[in-house]
Amino acid sequence: MSLMKHSQHDEEPAILAIFGDHFHPGRPPRLLDIGAADGQTFSNSRALIERGNFTGVLIEPAPGQFAALQKLYANCPAVELHNVAIGTGGADGPVTFFETADLVSTTDLAHRDKWADTVAKCGNAYREITVEQWTPQTLLSRCPGPYDFINIDVEGTSANLFLAMLAIETCRPKVWMIEHDDRATELSAVAQPHGYRPFYLDGNNLGICKL
Repeated sequence: MSLMKHSQHDEEPAILAIFGDHFHPGRPPRLLDIGAADGQTFSNSRALIERGNFTGVLIEPAPGQFAALQKLYANCPAVELHNVAIGTGGADGPVTFFETADLVSTTDLAHRDKWADTVAKCGNAYREITVEQWTPQTLLSRCPGPYDFINIDVEGTSANLFLAMLAIETCRPKVWMIEHDDRATELSAVAQPHGYRPFYLDGNNLGICKL
């Protein structure tokens, strides 16, 4: 078992500290990772699965990253994988997806434009493909909780997806980690009436947990 740190910054030790050694919800702890990439690089779920005995659902729309995710968890029946995007467009179905070998694949045109020159210079220019997309309601219907941890990292639309999921009354994990899209103050304020407080913040990610 690898004990290397997987998260981009210091999210991983903060998450592990919140759950601690005595987190026993009366069932196997469960997580949902939306935008799981290859399951290891900048992952906020890998340590919980490796060290915390979490089961869960990992979502990744990019075909290249999903292939790596499948390989990583090929012998792990406690982890369920889905090669779909999760969006807030109001309906399930095919959507345009901009894929790159870097970790900035996206359904969001503005996000693609922001990173296009950078990834092109690295030899990883975006390619336009079509992927299946589910709404948050479909996701939670097909992969029901309860979840103890939800991670959202969907490149350009994470903040909006968090708000859409928070509006679903049954979606109340103990801990969220969200790529905040420079909207951390807004997201914290919206979450506060639902009993959440911030426990982690960096230039990319916001962690909130139940009081």
